[in-house]
Amino acid sequence: MEEGIVFESIDQIYAAAGKTEGWSDVLQTIIRATGASSGCILSTFKGGSSKGGSSGNVSVSHEIDPDWIQCYNNELFRYDPSPALIQDNPGRVVVDAVTGPRPADLTGDARLFYNELMLPQSFRHTLHSGLFDEGRRNLGIILQRPPRPGAFSAAQVAILQALTPHLNRALILHARLQAVDQMVSGLAVLLDRMPVGVVLLNGMSDIVHANNRAEQVLRNSPLLRTLNRRLQASGARDNRQLQGRIAAALARESAFTDTTLRLLSRGPPGLYIQVTPMELPEPSDSFFLDGVRAAVWIGTYEPGRLCSRSLAQLYNLSPTESELLARLVEGRSLSEIADLRQVSIYTARTQLKTIMNKLNISRQVDLVRLVMSGPGAITLD
Repeated sequence: MEEGIVFESIDQIYAAAGKTEGWSDVLQTIIRATGASSGCILSTFKGGSSKGGSSGNVSVSHEIDPDWIQCYNNELFRYDPSPALIQDNPGRVVVDAVTGPRPADLTGDARLFYNELMLPQSFRHTLHSGLFDEGRRNLGIILQRPPRPGAFSAAQVAILQALTPHLNRALILHARLQAVDQMVSGLAVLLDRMPVGVVLLNGMSDIVHANNRAEQVLRNSPLLRTLNRRLQASGARDNRQLQGRIAAALARESAFTDTTLRLLSRGPPGLYIQVTPMELPEPSDSFFLDGVRAAVWIGTYEPGRLCSRSLAQLYNLSPTESELLARLVEGRSLSEIADLRQVSIYTARTQLKTIMNKLNISRQVDLVRLVMSGPGAITLD
């Protein structure tokens, strides 16, 4: 076996994993290394660990008539004995799987498959290897060559056998990487459609991603900016508080409870900022979105304006209860609210007690603090 050819091929195989191009070159390199005249690499995943649907599939061929491939896909794949042989011999190279020593001895489906598909292409000798789990994954390589120059040699079979485990691992890795790329793209679209700004930070507090809303705030608000890929509040005191919350989130401090910050300008709107740590991946989850360690949520804030409908949805309140809570947070007294709503003070007190029971809060000041530091105070426009 020529070790140089094997090592070169292994490097090329892993280099193709996760990329949209490169597998055709891998196939041609293996064809040259084994003395084949044609071949194909196929890989399909359904569910399982790939989680990517068809995004990680590979289908490349070399020197095979496209009409032959179409005929195989449409009808004659059902007569192909190769999947069953690969399933019975995972990771092993199967030599002349269809024809055996003498094509003239073939019967039944194997004879039909040879006469209809292989003979017209002058495919006499074949090498198959891969993995096949019906319903989940089907991956591998098929190499062919005509009657002359004869069967594959033991050295040529050994080359493909040495490459097979690397090819199988690279195809599985390719499917997973493609699935992650698809997931990241979907998450980016989802973030860009959110009505609040979201900034993702890595462990060095550098900005990894900012959605459209966050970029809009950073362009237009005098209260927040970026400097050297990091978030900065304009005021010195505000910036110290912001950096402290980011540092605490990155350190995942157990006592880190005050995650919110309000930046107020001379005129509305101000900014509501909340910093939250991201869950660290399990050691076995090597495909976690590496680098993202904290999320910064940014919303506009206009003092004195609260949406009672938002409060109702957030805290599971009735319309009457959410309206009372909104007015209370705006600074009105309970008697003022009762007068405005033309109800007795006793009714207003009863409604307030119901709200506090629902939120498991015993003091009115804690109730106001909860709403003022929560997402109900964000303006989603």
